[in-house]
Amino acid sequence: MGAKLRTLPTALKDKIVDTTSDHSMTGYEYKVKVFDDKGRRLVVSYSPVRARKDQRDRRRHAEKALRKLQ
Repeated sequence: MGAKLRTLPTALKDKIVDTTSDHSMTGYEYKVKVFDDKGRRLVVSYSPVRARKDQRDRRRHAEKALRKLQ
């Protein structure tokens, strides 16, 4: 299940983006953090491969929107 980070409290968002406590999986650049938010467990992960894919997708969607505006 996914969650939007913008709906989380600011203090929790600051902990999520803090890279000093990252736990890397051995042999991978994949990072995982676990937090407690109002009695719920929040698992946050980061993959550089997924980040590049998401960046390409955002760029492609923006270019498509600009073409439609022209």
